[in-house]
Amino acid sequence: MEDNLQKFLFLGVMISVVMFSSRNSLYKQRATAVFEGASLARLDPPLFVLQSPEVAEPKQEILPQAVEQQGSVESQDGLVARAFYKHKDDPPPEINVQAALVGDVQNGEVFWSRNPDKRWPLASITKLMTAAVISRNMPLNQSTTFTASDFRIESLEQNASSSRFNMSSSSRFTIGDLRKAMLLVSSNESAEAAARVYGRGDFLAKMNANVREWGLTNTFFDDPTGLSSSNQSTAADLLKLAGFIYNRYPEIFRITKIPLVSILDLNSGKKILIKNINNFAGTADFLGGKTGYTDEASGNLLSVFSYRGRPIVIIVLGTEDRFHDTEKLLNWFKNNFK
Repeated sequence: MEDNLQKFLFLGVMISVVMFSSRNSLYKQRATAVFEGASLARLDPPLFVLQSPEVAEPKQEILPQAVEQQGSVESQDGLVARAFYKHKDDPPPEINVQAALVGDVQNGEVFWSRNPDKRWPLASITKLMTAAVISRNMPLNQSTTFTASDFRIESLEQNASSSRFNMSSSSRFTIGDLRKAMLLVSSNESAEAAARVYGRGDFLAKMNANVREWGLTNTFFDDPTGLSSSNQSTAADLLKLAGFIYNRYPEIFRITKIPLVSILDLNSGKKILIKNINNFAGTADFLGGKTGYTDEASGNLLSVFSYRGRPIVIIVLGTEDRFHDTEKLLNWFKNNFK
């Protein structure tokens, strides 16, 4: 009886050893198969499988096709704003212009244009570049007294303005106030005085150096006022100019949107109020711009408006109704783009 019990226990131990050895062999086989690239499917299936928890794939936001094509642009405040896309197909308004363009100031996208590469006399739109050279190269608190050479032939635009203010060769102003006068009432003597202080030849060289630096391939400046018909550019180049002014010298556009400003005659101590001759000055969505008018150019206007938080520029050259034409293009854009 005792012998039988010992045999039974011995047999149980042997069975356990065999089963343990077989299991170790199976584990080694699986490990070898994994490292050697063998398919685990050919091995005996395990008794049970622990499934890993399902991980939800991140959802991807699908943008409208038009927005996806145009992408998005980083604005001045660092926020990313979407580009506009066309949601209607209304024809552009009928306007009698030599050249015109509607575009995005920040990314240079053109939404509509007519003769965008046609060279045209700039008239007083020139003063945007004059103001850029002043902002970049001259101390605004520097002052100068007018000289006779500053009072050249006045433009028709300036003579027709009821905002014309009295100046004489005895008046003395800071360069900063001269910049305000030439931007708000298109004062030619202010532009000439600033250029004279810097050195007129060097000043013009700076203006044309900016032309080359900014890639304005069809632009040239012959004087700081715009009275010269040799001051010429295109609507396409003016879109680039507006972009550089907006991003590098935003104070220029901020000045041009003010309806009324005062400047100080340092010699007499009198403050002089000057009223902006731009009809859009003071309106809520107007961000700035510049008028221009000469016999050769007729009416010119560069205007920047805020639409859905983005700056849109409208340029009209060679028109008899520059403000109305600009309004037509702005309304068309708002009705057709989001």
